[in-house]
Amino acid sequence: MKYGDKNGIILLTIVVSIFVGSIWSSWRKMAIDPPPRPITISDKCAMNALDDYVHIQKMMLDEENQLLMNNLSTVELTKRKRRAVEGYCTEDTRCLLMDIKPEDKLSASSSFFDSCLKDEEKDYGDDKDNP
Repeated sequence: MKYGDKNGIILLTIVVSIFVGSIWSSWRKMAIDPPPRPITISDKCAMNALDDYVHIQKMMLDEENQLLMNNLSTVELTKRKRRAVEGYCTEDTRCLLMDIKPEDKLSASSSFFDSCLKDEEKDYGDDKDNP
């Protein structure tokens, strides 16, 4: 084996090692941090519905504080909260249905809506007995 052949093999080994290393590094990065999926119209719709709902919740919290400070009844506020939750869940369900096949929308809509109501009741402690 000549001196030039050893250098060629060493150079080839280094080049292959660098190439394999860069592919491995790229693959690991994609496995750990997959590229984000594009935001769809239904995602934007759901984000807008959530933004509106959070804004309504903040307004109702201010109203609730005023009612409690003035020792007034909170029955009307409870009704408003429930209507806000139902409104949010209706809008969120509408957004989620954008990505569903037409023949599956009927069954999916009640499932999405019920799931949303249960999540909100769990998060905010609303009772089913409250109006």
